[in-house]
Amino acid sequence: MIKIDQEKLEQFSRSLEEKIEALAPEPLKSARDEVTKTIRLALDNLLQSLDVVTREEFEVQTKLLERTRETLDALDARLSAMGPQSAESESSEEEEKSS
Repeated sequence: MIKIDQEKLEQFSRSLEEKIEALAPEPLKSARDEVTKTIRLALDNLLQSLDVVTREEFEVQTKLLERTRETLDALDARLSAMGPQSAESESSEEEEKSS
């Protein structure tokens, strides 16, 4: 998965538009505007076809994963604190139920 900084993407797009405007003479303003729109659409379509997320979405998922990891570590610690006797008693209870 690729993460995209939305602000940098907007800056790139604006920079590209400014360069096109600077290169195209004023009589070709309508063509210049059409080229700018076409390039913006092509860029948007390219990004949609890739597996990209915004930085905000990436940060949210990172925090969620961190909380999940903390919960898993806490549960693992609790399970370890119970020791092997707890696991053995659960195993014998399951055997009695299946008999």
